[in-house]
Amino acid sequence: FDDPTAVAHAVPKLTTVKQPLEVMGREAIKKLQEMHERGVMKLSDPDRIFLPCTLIARESTAPPPQ
Repeated sequence: FDDPTAVAHAVPKLTTVKQPLEVMGREAIKKLQEMHERGVMKLSDPDRIFLPCTLIARESTAPPPQ
């Protein structure tokens, strides 16, 4: 996950999933601010936020054997 630059230089080049890290950080800060404003110190039920991710297919991906 997160498509670190080192995996593109591995042999074979590794397939990864790239997540929107900046958006994830902004959403986390927004949630913390909301909790602070409400005086909530702990989540009783975690919120779920679905964000798009991207498959970065490289040499480590192949079709299934026949």
